[in-house]
Amino acid sequence: MRSILTLVAAISLAGCSVFMPGPPSNPDPNVFPRCHEDALLPTFDAAWAVLYVLGGAVIATEGNDGEDLRGGLLAAGIGVAAFGGSAWLGFNKSKRCERAKDAYRARYEQMQRESVPPPPMQLGPPSSAPLEPPSSM
Repeated sequence: MRSILTLVAAISLAGCSVFMPGPPSNPDPNVFPRCHEDALLPTFDAAWAVLYVLGGAVIATEGNDGEDLRGGLLAAGIGVAAFGGSAWLGFNKSKRCERAKDAYRARYEQMQRESVPPPPMQLGPPSSAPLEPPSSM
């Protein structure tokens, strides 16, 4: 029973980095990428993976026999796989986001050197109502 609870806890906590927004696959060159380039969430996931590795080592050296040993090592292995995979995915998203933002900044600086006006800033989705011309008084 304890093994099952440990397994459920390992699965329910995993994956902060999975939900981290990454850069679009085909970014528009005139739109700044909206993604996270910081590696805080993947670092947390990597730390949890290390804790599961240490927990598995403690379980293996405790001298438990049979079902407790197998269940504990299974839970530790699933925790390592879940958090390690999430950390790997998060670090990759972070690095791709950093590259996408750097590419946008380079294009923007190139446009400034060539005296090309920057692209218009998008604040949100366009309104469905057309703009009315100002009324003359």
